[in-house]
Amino acid sequence: MSEKKLTGIEKRMANLKPIKKGEVKNPNGRPRLLRSILKDQGYTMVDIHCTIKGMLYMTRDELEKFFESEQATVLEKMVGSAIISDMEKGQLVNFDSLVSRVWGRPKENVELTGKDGEAIKLDVSDDQALAVMEAGIKSKKHNLEHKD
Repeated sequence: MSEKKLTGIEKRMANLKPIKKGEVKNPNGRPRLLRSILKDQGYTMVDIHCTIKGMLYMTRDELEKFFESEQATVLEKMVGSAIISDMEKGQLVNFDSLVSRVWGRPKENVELTGKDGEAIKLDVSDDQALAVMEAGIKSKKHNLEHKD
């Protein structure tokens, strides 16, 4: 008899094996974020931002000398290698991430219009508008209180 060919989902389902009691599938746990590792080494977010900001203004030669220096910290070497890597590959992936970490993402605006480009008309009572405004103010206060 010929064996039945399994489809994609059937293969995945057949491959699933339940964990036995006491078995650990990931003994090392989830990898730690770089930010957590750097904080353990004594870096503050201000230290990290200042380092990134300063290194983004360096020339390639300065970055390479800095990277080769035995006095450079792990943070400085990592930021330098990320910038140099982007330069060599002609990419902006690491650069974009570093810039947005220090200066934030630019504000994005979205314009909504109604039919044929006309303004959208809303029928909202004063009570409904007041409730929406109060919810927005509460949300803004909460975000400010719990900011990094």
